[in-house]
Amino acid sequence: EVNVEELLYQRGKLKKKMFGNINFIGELFNIGMLSSKIIISQCIGNLLAKREEGKINDEVIECLTKLLSTVGLKLENECDDDDKRKRAFDKCFSDFKDLGSNSNYGCRIRFMVQDVVELRKN
Repeated sequence: EVNVEELLYQRGKLKKKMFGNINFIGELFNIGMLSSKIIISQCIGNLLAKREEGKINDEVIECLTKLLSTVGLKLENECDDDDKRKRAFDKCFSDFKDLGSNSNYGCRIRFMVQDVVELRKN
């Protein structure tokens, strides 16, 4: 017999751990222990790749918003010096931005995406 409360508890624990890991990765980048190449290709790129697999869900989008709000300014500044990385980041951000106008996601998720898009504008 499956205990629904236990499943919800385990899912909450897993979600908290996932967000903690994303925050940790972002902070490693901010202190210079990870390169912008790794953040763009491995972190942001892999999370967005779940979209093509049909596996992008609210938690993945929340991870993207957390990561982009943590590393965004420094990442943008580092990409300004390298055209190839700038194009890669702009492509990733464009794909991310598209999630904010996708009506398949709830208002909360779409507004989270829009908040990050507005952060980048400012």
